[in-house]
Amino acid sequence: MRVLLERAIRAAVLLFGVSLLSFLLLEAAPGDFFDELRLNRQISPATIAALRAEYGLDAPLMTRYARWVTAALHGHFGYSLQYRVPVERLLWHRAGNTLLLTGVALALAWLLALGVGLATAVTNRRWPDRLAGGFAAALLALPDVLITLVLLSIAAHSGWLPAGGMSSLARGGTLVTVGGTTGFEVALSLLPVFADQLTITGSIMGTLKDMEDMVRLIAQAKIEPEIGVVLPMERAQEAFRAMWEGKTHGKTVFTR
Repeated sequence: MRVLLERAIRAAVLLFGVSLLSFLLLEAAPGDFFDELRLNRQISPATIAALRAEYGLDAPLMTRYARWVTAALHGHFGYSLQYRVPVERLLWHRAGNTLLLTGVALALAWLLALGVGLATAVTNRRWPDRLAGGFAAALLALPDVLITLVLLSIAAHSGWLPAGGMSSLARGGTLVTVGGTTGFEVALSLLPVFADQLTITGSIMGTLKDMEDMVRLIAQAKIEPEIGVVLPMERAQEAFRAMWEGKTHGKTVFTR
């Protein structure tokens, strides 16, 4: 029991140190999420200041950290300004992919280690043993970042494994974007684009048949869009102004 208690205390101290260090590094980095809005002359500094105040970015660092720790103890890890959803929803969605990746990697590492270990034990001090030892020493000497970049380059050029995520496009595939609900600026790695001859195209909407297929898919998959606000048609101008200033989250629905 004492050992478990000591390990729990160490884990709590480690989590506190990592989270505080993350806040300090983010604070030291120049700019924040709303700095890009300053490039848009149609958005006034007062609007940007109001947005910063709305999300608590105008508060001192330790105040923001204390608020985050208090919320995290209740299971809330903040709000993603880029994806416009609570952070815990993003974490749970990606936890499965992380567990799958680490589980498969751990299983392959154990199988490879057991196989190589048995082979070197049988061929002690002979060329298979020396070859395996030299290969292991070379991997330990190389930086992990370099090995990762080499493996990513092989995956991107060969097409054997996805290099950009769990659902990478096949070689010669087309990525179609039909809206900007999650934002108009996204991080994009160019290596898979030109290495796999990918095509990126945009479309506002399709034919009536496309609309029918989309509605049918939404009904079958039970997709529920995130509704940010419901307003009467008389307040449409107010809603469009809020969307232009970036104050809305989710869909805006008008009623008569």
